[in-house]
Amino acid sequence: MIKHPSNNPRFGICVYIEDVASAERAGYDYIELTVTNVVPEVSDADFGMLKKKLSTLSVRPEAWRRFIPSTLPVVGPAVDFNKVTEFVKITLRRIAELGGCVVVFGSPRARNIPEGFPRETAYSQLVQFLQTAADEAAKNDITIVIEPIRKNCNILNSIPEAVALAKTLNRKEVKVLADLYHMASQEEPVQAVTEASGDLYHVHLPVPDSPGLSEPRAVGEDLPDYPVEDFLEQLWKLNYKHRISVEDLDRKFMNLEREAPLVLAYLKEKWNSFLQ
Repeated sequence: MIKHPSNNPRFGICVYIEDVASAERAGYDYIELTVTNVVPEVSDADFGMLKKKLSTLSVRPEAWRRFIPSTLPVVGPAVDFNKVTEFVKITLRRIAELGGCVVVFGSPRARNIPEGFPRETAYSQLVQFLQTAADEAAKNDITIVIEPIRKNCNILNSIPEAVALAKTLNRKEVKVLADLYHMASQEEPVQAVTEASGDLYHVHLPVPDSPGLSEPRAVGEDLPDYPVEDFLEQLWKLNYKHRISVEDLDRKFMNLEREAPLVLAYLKEKWNSFLQ
C-alpha cells in the first residue's frame, strides 16, 4: 500500500446527557448529544443548568443528532415553515453556545413523504428547509450534515442522494454524513463514501466487535457483521480529517464506562495501521 500522509480524524461518541462523564473518562475527542436537550421547550433556566454542567467537562459537545422532531414535519401538507424556522433559530443558537459545530439532519419521521404527496414538492420543501437551516447555521458557525436513512424514511436513503441534495443547495453550511449502520442495512458498499468526496463532513460508526467487549450482548438477535475496517480504510484513502462518532444503535454496550475506552483504542489502532 502506498504510504498516506497522516490525517487523523477526531473520534467521538454518541451519548445521552447522563453518560457524558463516562465519555470524558474514556478519552474521546468530543461527544455527540441529542438536540432534545436544547429545543425551545427547554426553559432558559434549564438550559443554563445544562451549560454549567457541560462547562465542567474537558470534552465538548461538538456534534448533535436528532435535529428535527417528528412533530415538526419539514415535508408534506402539514409543514409550518414559520414554526420550523423558529425551532431552527433557537436550537442552533443554543448548540453554538455549548460549543457545537455539527448538527445531523437525520430526522426520518420529520422528512418522510406522506402517502400520496408529490415527491417533487417534498424535495422542494427539503431544499427550502435546508436553505433556512443553512442561513441560521452560517450565523452560528455550524455545519448541517444530511444523513441518508432507510428506516422510517422514503427519501434521501443513500449517500448519492444526499450528495445530490447538498450539491443542489451549494451551501458551505450543508454537507453529507456517512453512517455505516444505515449503509449496511441497505447493502450500500463502503466504496459509496468516495462519491461524497469533498462533501463528506461527518461519520457515524456502529460499535465494532472490539476485543474485551462484554458477552452476551444486550440483544438476543444476530447483529450485522459491519465491515468497519474496510470502511475506515475507505475514509483514510479519502484523506478524511473530520469527525467519526461511535453510535450504539445495536445496543452493544453493556458497560459504557469499561467498554467505551476499548472501542476507542480499537479504532485508533485500526486507523494508525493504515499509515504503516
